[in-house]
Amino acid sequence: MVEVAPSDSTVVLGDTLTINCNSQGNPTPTTTWHRYDTNVEYLQDARISVTEEGTLTIDGVTEDDAGPYVCRASNGVGQAAKVAVDVKVFSKYQQFSCH
Repeated sequence: MVEVAPSDSTVVLGDTLTINCNSQGNPTPTTTWHRYDTNVEYLQDARISVTEEGTLTIDGVTEDDAGPYVCRASNGVGQAAKVAVDVKVFSKYQQFSCH
């Protein structure tokens, strides 16, 4: 089982984005974050980090950080579970509405 919070995320340009991905299973799954099928930890971007617990953090968010991210949890048994998150980035001066 994989749960992501928040399911969709809006962040202000330059702020820090934090998304939690909680996974459960037996054996305990390994959690990774992906962007366009690439593990974000392979992007070699010092602004991006992922904790052992599965929390994705992006410091100093830019417009290029907007888009889909996928949390994948795999324990080697069956197929990996995954949940997608859509990240939207706004400038401090843009108005946006919450649905």
